[in-house]
Amino acid sequence: PDMLVAPDGETVAVRGADGRLHFLRPPADKFIARAWLRRDGDSRDIAQAVGMEGLRCDALGCVVTRKGVTIAASMRAEALADDCQRAQLVVSAVTVRNCKGPALVIDREAANAGQGWEITLSSPPRAQSVREWRGSRPWVAAINTAE
Repeated sequence: PDMLVAPDGETVAVRGADGRLHFLRPPADKFIARAWLRRDGDSRDIAQAVGMEGLRCDALGCVVTRKGVTIAASMRAEALADDCQRAQLVVSAVTVRNCKGPALVIDREAANAGQGWEITLSSPPRAQSVREWRGSRPWVAAINTAE
Protein backbone atom coordinates (compact mmCIF):
# COMPACT_ATOMS: atom_id res chain seq x y z
CA PRO A 1 0.00 0.00 0.00
CA ASP A 2 0.95 3.65 -0.41
CA MET A 3 0.09 4.50 3.18
CA LEU A 4 -0.51 2.77 6.52
CA VAL A 5 -2.42 4.02 9.58
CA ALA A 6 -2.15 2.24 12.94
CA PRO A 7 -5.14 1.71 15.26
CA ASP A 8 -3.96 4.65 17.42
CA GLY A 9 -4.50 7.14 14.55
CA GLU A 10 -1.10 8.68 15.39
CA THR A 11 1.30 6.21 13.80
CA VAL A 12 1.22 6.96 10.07
CA ALA A 13 3.59 5.87 7.32
CA VAL A 14 3.63 6.96 3.67
CA ARG A 15 5.57 5.29 0.87
CA GLY A 16 8.11 7.76 -0.48
CA ALA A 17 9.47 8.26 -3.99
CA ASP A 18 12.26 5.85 -2.99
CA GLY A 19 9.68 3.06 -2.54
CA ARG A 20 10.23 2.82 1.23
CA LEU A 21 7.86 3.61 4.08
CA HIS A 22 8.44 6.91 5.90
CA PHE A 23 6.80 7.89 9.17
CA LEU A 24 5.34 11.40 9.15
CA ARG A 25 6.46 11.88 12.76
CA PRO A 26 8.05 9.60 15.37
CA PRO A 27 5.51 6.78 15.72
CA ALA A 28 3.56 6.44 18.95
CA ASP A 29 3.20 2.67 18.41
CA LYS A 30 6.77 1.47 18.00
CA PHE A 31 5.75 -2.21 17.92
CA ILE A 32 3.58 -1.66 14.84
CA ALA A 33 6.17 0.67 13.28
CA ARG A 34 8.90 -2.00 13.57
CA ALA A 35 6.53 -4.64 12.16
CA TRP A 36 5.68 -2.45 9.15
CA LEU A 37 9.34 -1.89 8.35
CA ARG A 38 10.19 -5.57 8.84
CA ARG A 39 7.28 -6.75 6.66
CA ASP A 40 8.38 -4.28 4.01
CA GLY A 41 11.88 -5.82 4.01
CA ASP A 42 13.34 -2.58 5.39
CA SER A 43 16.19 -2.93 7.89
CA ARG A 44 16.20 0.74 8.89
CA ASP A 45 15.71 1.72 12.50
CA ILE A 46 12.47 3.61 13.19
CA ALA A 47 14.36 6.89 13.71
CA GLN A 48 15.93 6.55 10.25
CA ALA A 49 12.49 6.14 8.68
CA VAL A 50 11.00 9.34 10.12
CA GLY A 51 10.50 12.18 7.63
CA MET A 52 10.45 12.45 3.87
CA GLU A 53 10.92 14.95 1.08
CA GLY A 54 8.20 17.62 1.01
CA LEU A 55 6.94 16.87 4.51
CA ARG A 56 5.94 19.90 6.60
CA CYS A 57 5.14 19.48 10.29
CA ASP A 58 4.29 21.72 13.22
CA ALA A 59 2.80 21.16 16.67
CA LEU A 60 -0.67 20.60 15.15
CA GLY A 61 0.27 17.95 12.58
CA CYS A 62 1.96 17.20 9.28
CA VAL A 63 1.16 17.73 5.59
CA VAL A 64 2.72 16.04 2.56
CA THR A 65 1.70 15.52 -1.06
CA ARG A 66 2.24 12.09 -2.65
CA LYS A 67 0.99 10.94 -6.05
CA GLY A 68 -0.95 14.18 -6.38
CA VAL A 69 -2.87 13.63 -3.12
CA THR A 70 -2.44 16.12 -0.28
CA ILE A 71 -2.33 14.22 3.00
CA ALA A 72 -2.87 15.91 6.37
CA ALA A 73 -2.04 14.04 9.58
CA SER A 74 -3.68 16.08 12.33
CA MET A 75 -2.54 15.72 15.91
CA ARG A 76 -4.86 18.31 17.46
CA ALA A 77 -8.41 19.50 16.86
CA GLU A 78 -7.15 23.02 16.10
CA ALA A 79 -5.63 21.73 12.83
CA LEU A 80 -8.83 20.22 11.47
CA ALA A 81 -10.51 23.32 10.02
CA ASP A 82 -7.50 24.04 7.79
CA ASP A 83 -6.78 20.37 7.04
CA CYS A 84 -10.39 19.60 6.09
CA GLN A 85 -10.41 22.58 3.73
CA ARG A 86 -7.11 21.88 1.94
CA ALA A 87 -6.34 18.14 2.03
CA GLN A 88 -7.82 15.28 0.00
CA LEU A 89 -6.97 12.78 2.77
CA VAL A 90 -7.09 13.51 6.50
CA VAL A 91 -5.78 11.15 9.18
CA SER A 92 -6.48 12.47 12.65
CA ALA A 93 -5.31 11.43 16.11
CA VAL A 94 -8.44 13.13 17.45
CA THR A 95 -12.14 12.63 16.73
CA VAL A 96 -13.30 14.43 13.58
CA ARG A 97 -16.77 15.90 13.17
CA ASN A 98 -17.99 17.79 10.12
CA CYS A 99 -14.99 17.41 7.77
CA LYS A 100 -16.60 17.66 4.34
CA GLY A 101 -13.72 18.58 2.01
CA PRO A 102 -11.50 15.48 1.88
CA ALA A 103 -12.25 12.38 -0.18
CA LEU A 104 -11.18 10.26 2.80
CA VAL A 105 -11.09 10.92 6.56
CA ILE A 106 -9.76 8.44 9.11
CA ASP A 107 -9.99 9.76 12.65
CA ARG A 108 -8.89 8.04 15.85
CA GLU A 109 -12.26 6.31 16.22
CA ALA A 110 -12.20 4.91 12.67
CA ALA A 111 -8.54 3.92 13.01
CA ASN A 112 -9.31 2.02 16.20
CA ALA A 113 -12.56 0.44 14.95
CA GLY A 114 -10.84 -0.68 11.74
CA GLN A 115 -7.81 -1.90 13.72
CA GLY A 116 -5.58 0.02 11.31
CA TRP A 117 -5.83 0.91 7.63
CA GLU A 118 -3.99 0.53 4.35
CA ILE A 119 -4.52 3.25 1.78
CA THR A 120 -3.91 3.38 -1.95
CA LEU A 121 -3.28 6.92 -3.18
CA SER A 122 -5.46 7.08 -6.26
CA SER A 123 -8.13 9.48 -7.37
CA PRO A 124 -10.05 9.21 -5.08
CA PRO A 125 -7.90 7.51 -2.42
CA ARG A 126 -9.04 3.98 -1.50
CA ALA A 127 -8.79 2.52 1.99
CA GLN A 128 -9.29 -0.88 3.54
CA SER A 129 -9.28 -1.58 7.24
CA VAL A 130 -7.50 -4.51 8.81
CA ARG A 131 -10.88 -5.59 10.17
CA GLU A 132 -12.38 -5.63 6.63
CA TRP A 133 -9.40 -7.50 5.20
CA ARG A 134 -9.26 -10.07 7.98
CA GLY A 135 -13.00 -10.61 8.22
CA SER A 136 -15.04 -11.47 11.27
CA ARG A 137 -13.32 -13.66 13.85
CA PRO A 138 -14.89 -15.06 17.03
CA TRP A 139 -12.00 -13.83 19.18
CA VAL A 140 -12.26 -10.21 18.00
CA ALA A 141 -14.72 -7.97 19.81
CA ALA A 142 -17.67 -6.77 17.76
CA ILE A 143 -17.84 -3.12 16.79
CA ASN A 144 -20.50 -1.16 18.63
CA THR A 145 -22.22 0.76 15.82
CA ALA A 146 -25.03 2.22 17.95
CA GLU A 147 -24.69 5.95 18.39
